[in-house]
Amino acid sequence: MKTTGIKVLVFIMVALMADTGFAQSDTHLSGKAKWMDFWVGSWNLTWKDKDGNVERGINEVEKTLDGNVIQENFKALSGANAGFTGKSWTVFNVKNNSFNQTWVDNNGSYLDFTFTMDADKRVFKRTTKDKDGNTVYQRMVFYNVEVNDFDWNWESSKDGTTWNLLWKIHYERILAPAR
Repeated sequence: MKTTGIKVLVFIMVALMADTGFAQSDTHLSGKAKWMDFWVGSWNLTWKDKDGNVERGINEVEKTLDGNVIQENFKALSGANAGFTGKSWTVFNVKNNSFNQTWVDNNGSYLDFTFTMDADKRVFKRTTKDKDGNTVYQRMVFYNVEVNDFDWNWESSKDGTTWNLLWKIHYERILAPAR
């Protein structure tokens, strides 16, 4: 009886690993899977607080897990957000032919996003509830994407149509020194 149970468990584990392995190997075949590659690198970040003062941060973004996952390492360095840190993992999901992202931070947040392209904007969105049980739509928008800089917005909406800007960050790539 124990042997049969172990055989079934091993079979299930092998089947799950095979499914995962096949899905990930396909990631390299899709052009869509590279839509977020612009983000990989070391970045200086700037944004303005509510009084217009410039605040700063850094973001180290790298590919990991055989190049199939983009890992973000965010840190606010100054202002009211100083010390705020977060990480995200972005993966191209071949089963739904799109990206998914998970964000966690030192405030205890866990946010899960799905991806859409909106013209030249890369958008990660989610739906959640506020403390009163009302539906809230949230999104991150990557836009003005160039080789060495881009802009990022954190926005929310009560209706999914009219968006309120909560945080705008400008990214500038940290270039390697000339040799």
